[in-house]
Amino acid sequence: MFDFSEITASLNIEEATQNLIDGINSSFTTFYKTYASYLGGNITDLLGQVNPQYPADSLKNCTWLVRDVLSKAQDRGDKQLTGVQGVRITCSLINLPWLLTKFS
Repeated sequence: MFDFSEITASLNIEEATQNLIDGINSSFTTFYKTYASYLGGNITDLLGQVNPQYPADSLKNCTWLVRDVLSKAQDRGDKQLTGVQGVRITCSLINLPWLLTKFS
């Protein structure tokens, strides 16, 4: 889960961009560390899926990995992941006023 409230705001667009990238990458790192045992267990390999410059690639890599793990678990009849349907990406603008004040 991405918690954009933890990202340090900056009026400098380059700095703000880098802070956003770092925050997103931190979320991927936390995800992989939390779910490593389900995703193959090799944390070094998992963290290698995080692209430090292009978070969209990291999201694509993570999505494909989760889909692959779930597909293989379903093929094996793995009961541990029963009910897990995949990756859901949602965007909530509930904090939009907060976000706008943070960057203004």
